[in-house]
Amino acid sequence: MLNLIDALEFRARSQPNVIALQDVDSSLNYAQLYLLVKKIAKKISSIGVKPGQLAFTYLPPKVDWIFTLALFHETCITCSHDGISPVDETLEVDWLISIKPIPTFPPDRTILIDDDWLAQAQTQTTENNYLSYESQDSVCRLIMTSGTTGHAKAAPYTMGVLLRRLDSLHGSWPSGQDEICMMSLQTTGGLVSAAGAVRYGRTYYCASNAKDFTQLLIKSRSGSLYGSPMQLASLANYCKSNEVKLPCLKQIRTAGGMISEALLASLKSQFDVVIFNLYGSTEAGAICVNSIKRKNNIERLAGFVVLDAKVELVDDSNEPLEIGQEGIVRVKTSSMVSEYYKNSKASHHSFRGGWFYPGDRGVLTEKGALILSGRESELINRGGVKFDPAVIDEYLLCYPGIRDAAAFARDTESGIPDVAAAIVTVDGFDLNALKQKLIEQFGNIKSPSVFFSVKEIPRNQMGKVNRKMLNERASAAVT
Repeated sequence: MLNLIDALEFRARSQPNVIALQDVDSSLNYAQLYLLVKKIAKKISSIGVKPGQLAFTYLPPKVDWIFTLALFHETCITCSHDGISPVDETLEVDWLISIKPIPTFPPDRTILIDDDWLAQAQTQTTENNYLSYESQDSVCRLIMTSGTTGHAKAAPYTMGVLLRRLDSLHGSWPSGQDEICMMSLQTTGGLVSAAGAVRYGRTYYCASNAKDFTQLLIKSRSGSLYGSPMQLASLANYCKSNEVKLPCLKQIRTAGGMISEALLASLKSQFDVVIFNLYGSTEAGAICVNSIKRKNNIERLAGFVVLDAKVELVDDSNEPLEIGQEGIVRVKTSSMVSEYYKNSKASHHSFRGGWFYPGDRGVLTEKGALILSGRESELINRGGVKFDPAVIDEYLLCYPGIRDAAAFARDTESGIPDVAAAIVTVDGFDLNALKQKLIEQFGNIKSPSVFFSVKEIPRNQMGKVNRKMLNERASAAVT
């Protein structure tokens, strides 16, 4: 198969009345979705969109997937955009398909989508046939990496990578069922869930907030939910605040970060579920899977290496280490990309000798479990003592009166970083009591010495903290 549209056409013929796309207010079956994709593909082609061109989309979730399929139909390279960040000029984007202009992108290459545009697309005839990518090595999709360091990169998915990602992820998770994915199409999880629905003839559920996802869970009676820790926290908070029960929900799958003790307790207290955590990356796909049962089962445990992955720990000279020795994590999978798109410098740093280096440190156990000890780029070195700020995050997030928090290294004139913490608190919060508790827990070296009261913690679409941005903002709102 050289185009996902092959699978869409097959589903439209073999199971035309099965719901392919569902949001809170409406649905499309496979026959309707295929017809609409063909019509939109013809209209964007008439505007000048050509095979091989790169098109960014900024659209509502349901519409975004329809346009992504239409761009696949025309063998374009697609990428879902957040509508906020400037379009990276180095990627040489040909088109922006959006609900609004983005000031930094040329208007003459912007296709603005509204109800009138969609109505006009519906009048298109559909005799045009879809194209095939030249080979499974043809790039069809860009996924922007997390960018937590402030330098987001584009991982190029070929049609072969996408199809292998579907196969490997389908086999890595516990036995499958229809599930609702909270992740957007900007992420690997969102894309693979949407594409997997087409590949396996299931329904893709789409929404953009906790309320709508809760309604979809109730309406669909789906027993499985997939989301990042931040998204799961928002859903749990919504259900708790509105006294919503989800008796059909039996399984939660999470990826994009370590699940906190507080979130685990919240999910377990509200829902009768088993929880699985995936450790992986945009570049390599699934690496480890772990069933989370209790706190001491999740702390720093990435999971057990999946069958499709190979994991090694190496030293600073890239020499493999023995089992049980801490080192730099490197991985191989059958569905990994081999470089970043138009970024040779970043590619050289992260892809070496057929391995991908995700930037983590850890230890492999004899039983095949990977235990993480921190991010290479985020470790704080204070007076020769290196530690992971995520450990402090975990403590702060469980502390009474703190709604959100993140620790980070704050640059100083001496060159020796301070440990700082940004906190979102309730009114009347006792900061002095927190400072004392942190010193008791972590000692003077690891405890934050500077605190910033903020309205929100900057995070990417997966909920990961942008510590570089926190450092840049550290001159404001000193507590």
